[in-house]
Amino acid sequence: MKVRMLILYTLIASGSTPGTHVLAADTPIEEDRNKTYVGQGNAQIPMTDHTFVARAALGGNAEIEASKLALKVSENQKLHKFAEMMIKDHQTANMELKNIASKINIGVPTSPDTVHQKALKKMQSMEGIAFDEAYVKMMQQDHDMTVDLFEKAAADPQLTNELRVFATEKLSILLLHQRHAHSLGTIEISDTPRAKH
Repeated sequence: MKVRMLILYTLIASGSTPGTHVLAADTPIEEDRNKTYVGQGNAQIPMTDHTFVARAALGGNAEIEASKLALKVSENQKLHKFAEMMIKDHQTANMELKNIASKINIGVPTSPDTVHQKALKKMQSMEGIAFDEAYVKMMQQDHDMTVDLFEKAAADPQLTNELRVFATEKLSILLLHQRHAHSLGTIEISDTPRAKH
């Protein structure tokens, strides 16, 4: 039985050219038992070229912006090194994804999703340990979801071959990011100066 579902996140694609297909927010989709589904909040969204490109790009954008903020706000050197790696690796991945997507006429979001935008805005008012813990928690949760997304994409025969290859090649880097994020654990007070009052 087919069930109509709604995509719960907003996909923003800038600079789309004529003929480029962009998956819009609240686009109705139908469940198909032959498809791979990925979690998005309380919904399960079918894995397609469009949804993979959108989720991969949105995730990368969020991690880049959060890491840029970490370099400005955090005084923790461990987080600085991690943030620098995030920016470098995700900018490279996003550029590769954009090149692949352009070949199959899919627009690529150029900013984080609205949920992350709100979280980043809140983090801008934080400092010291409060900021560092919020950043580490975001990186841990985001990489858990991103690794799950890329593992499913790499194994999904219905995706365009270039996207499957991309997902497979990036998995090792994402797993490294995931392990690194979780190894940061709870930020030690001795590592991060207290916020000034």
